[in-house]
Amino acid sequence: MVTTLERIADLESFILDPYLVLYLPLYELDGASFMSRDAYGHLCTVTGAGWRPNGRYFDGVDDIINCGNAVSLQLAGAMTAELWINPTIGTASDVMGKGGNGEYAAFLFQLLATGQLYFSQSVDGASWGTSIGSTVNLSSNTWFHIVGVSDLTIATLYINTVVRGTDATPAPSLWNASVSVSVGAGIKPSNQAIGNYFTNYIGEVRIYNRALTPAEIMNNYLATKWRYC
Repeated sequence: MVTTLERIADLESFILDPYLVLYLPLYELDGASFMSRDAYGHLCTVTGAGWRPNGRYFDGVDDIINCGNAVSLQLAGAMTAELWINPTIGTASDVMGKGGNGEYAAFLFQLLATGQLYFSQSVDGASWGTSIGSTVNLSSNTWFHIVGVSDLTIATLYINTVVRGTDATPAPSLWNASVSVSVGAGIKPSNQAIGNYFTNYIGEVRIYNRALTPAEIMNNYLATKWRYC
């Protein structure tokens, strides 16, 4: 059972972290648009992606959440992207990122039809500077805590706090162009949603403009898994 003090600690670690540039507790955010719960209050617009008590449901056809391209989301150095997802495996999909399939992305989580998860980054929009494929595959209808970290020395992909892939040549700076951060699908530089839409649930999303440590990733996982596991 989660105590009141533990939930207060949860809020302190997520909302009060000065490096947190995007926080979406999607289980709390209803409506066709909403403001992110970080210090920046990004306006996020929803296409489809209906609200459920454990997050937003994405139909795999045309559902997407567009979080815009504010300066605070134009990451140029170390970064961390963290999500709770419950996928449907069988077709390739873009889970979350800045850019997407058909266009190289500043950063992007992709799922292959096999369930293999990729965390990728681009420095120029023309090639991948970082591309990590997980050593294990995700499965359908199961909640996973996924984290991509780059500290400019090494990029690391975590699944449920376990390192499932690394790249010793991480992107030293990220290509941002005018591309919005998107949840549930990729977005081209023209800010038009593209195919490879995610299917099933996304519970929450966080982006930091620094690299979280393994201990911090574990803390975030333990503080939130009661909602999903």
